[in-house]
Amino acid sequence: MDVLTGDGIAMAIRAKVALEDMEYIQFHPTALYSKNNQEKMFLISEAVRGEGAILKNKCGNRFMKEYDTRMELAPRDIVARAISDQMKKTDSNYVYLDATMYEKSFLKNRFNKIYNECEDNGIEIYKDYIPVTPAEHYFMGGIKVDLFGRASMENLYAVGECACTGVHGANRLASNSLMEALVFGKRAAEDILNKVKVIDEDNFEDSVFIPQCKENHMDFSKLKENLKILMENDLGIIRRIDNIKRALKVVDEVLFKIQHINFESIEQIEVYNMYEVARSIIMATLESKTSIGSNYIEEYSKDNVVLRWLNLNYLIVDKLIKNALIEDINYGDVTTDNLLLGSEVSKGRFIAKEPGVIAGIDVAKRVFEIVDSSIRFNIKVKDSSKVEKGDVIVELEGNSKSILKGERVALNILQRMCGIATKTNKMVDLVKDYDVKIVDTRKTLPGFRILDKYSVTVGGGYNHRLNLSDFVMIKDNHIRAVGSITEAVKRIKNKIGRLIILTEIAKKNLYDETVNNNGDAVDGVYVNRTFGALVMNESGKVLQDIKLPKGRLTSGSFTSDYILSPDGSKAAYVERNMDKSHRATLDDKDLDISIKVIDTKTGDTKEIVKASSLKNKNEENNYITVRIKDKDGNFKEKKIKRGPGILNISWDSTSTALSFTDGSSSDPFNKGNINTYVVTFDK
Repeated sequence: MDVLTGDGIAMAIRAKVALEDMEYIQFHPTALYSKNNQEKMFLISEAVRGEGAILKNKCGNRFMKEYDTRMELAPRDIVARAISDQMKKTDSNYVYLDATMYEKSFLKNRFNKIYNECEDNGIEIYKDYIPVTPAEHYFMGGIKVDLFGRASMENLYAVGECACTGVHGANRLASNSLMEALVFGKRAAEDILNKVKVIDEDNFEDSVFIPQCKENHMDFSKLKENLKILMENDLGIIRRIDNIKRALKVVDEVLFKIQHINFESIEQIEVYNMYEVARSIIMATLESKTSIGSNYIEEYSKDNVVLRWLNLNYLIVDKLIKNALIEDINYGDVTTDNLLLGSEVSKGRFIAKEPGVIAGIDVAKRVFEIVDSSIRFNIKVKDSSKVEKGDVIVELEGNSKSILKGERVALNILQRMCGIATKTNKMVDLVKDYDVKIVDTRKTLPGFRILDKYSVTVGGGYNHRLNLSDFVMIKDNHIRAVGSITEAVKRIKNKIGRLIILTEIAKKNLYDETVNNNGDAVDGVYVNRTFGALVMNESGKVLQDIKLPKGRLTSGSFTSDYILSPDGSKAAYVERNMDKSHRATLDDKDLDISIKVIDTKTGDTKEIVKASSLKNKNEENNYITVRIKDKDGNFKEKKIKRGPGILNISWDSTSTALSFTDGSSSDPFNKGNINTYVVTFDK
């Protein structure tokens, strides 16, 4: 029997007792990952991160700086989402928590229980990384109660995790749940004693009557497992409206079937209760229009800037609608005004004429509210929903004149927004299997930008800058106006120093401005001829004093070119020790290749690895067989060591890991056996 199956809340639901904040379920960011125990996960306290432990992904790279300036000390929901994102990007079931910077004695004394639990799982936390993953942790909603634990039903009290006391925000503060239960438990007990007479315990039976059923073919164990998977996938760390609606459909179908059978065991009743509570959580999430804390709805998140603008800037939207109405109606609708008396009432429907994604329903509703506030606008399908041909989107009823005057503006706006959302969604679907985002531009219909960009987010895309005030973007025409890339960057740096993005620069411009410098820094800004991009650090500041030997930057050549790290702090290159033909000979005793890394600030060079030190996984592939002609002209076979073949050098996004391969799929002697290596660096 599960300890937490939502029985108390389920009973409250059936009794129509008021609930609150059902959508807020907290995920603890760092539960110990173990293949052997996924049911009851052991929590690695946030205090470990508080002491200085850091999170690293599967590749061993620290990643929290990409998500929040507070890094590992960010709120739980942010850390959990960051971990989830890294797990997706690295195709892993966990990330690592690194506490190896501390001595064994300190960790054992400070975190004795964690130390012992990890040790039982074969992890020595003073020298091993701890595999961690987010896990469902605490339910912050529940039965709505007052300061004495009193629910909306008379004489009903709720205490503990089933109760919503109001002491939790969008995230639960660490370790206050026990204090909450103690305080509210005491206050509830005192209130009960002051109001209720002592009840004779003999009047209660210590048993539960379960009606017998003649026919029950439902697999409740399977239903329970399916529900866990459903809620984890669709109501988990990151939520999307479409997924939430899908979950509701599944839960409703199961509840319909369950309600028509009798139960044979307490376990079956628990499953029923779990589905009741799940539905309440789903409905609360759908009704929520705010993405905050543990209730992270992607469409309503702060990352979707335009959606927030749409919700908060009613004046902007209203002005747009009023201008459209003035444009369409002008001094009146000569046809409608002369045909109708003004007392007529009409009903109407918006019907989808082809499959698509709905966007702009609330804007269309606002059109009719401005024309005539008495019109009833019944929304059947909300934004982000997918519809098929013939689906009813809206039903409306009201004064016939008013409906006729507003319908064209409402439909024009709705059709445009749905079209953008639908086309965006098609593009998003095309790349859904890749780690990419579909992003919009400023090339929008004048006056409609906020609606156009909102429609992109509804279709699953993301917004680039909203307008020219968002950040600096230097383009060809800017460079022509001021004379050079160097001058453009210099002026921007002197005035604002904000993020610079360089795009749409003709290759000729780049070459003309850098050729005389042999690819060296141009006024402190290193220009990459290959990509036409400025070298900047993580905060967007253009790097200065790049110290590299004469040469050019490339994206992965294995010649003498330099492969610059994303933050510009390091550059890798390959140094060869072989003849001009780059081929191994029998006399090459010291034949080798090495990878060297240059510190771009100091110019210091360090050898990272030699090819001769690398061992092929297949020992046979370390040698090749050649035929040698002796002095008599006879051929004999001889094994010689295979020549080194370091290829495909690349940096990770954090500039803390350098990867490369040894071997080539085209090398007949290597038999396609390619080994991949990763060298890590301190940040």
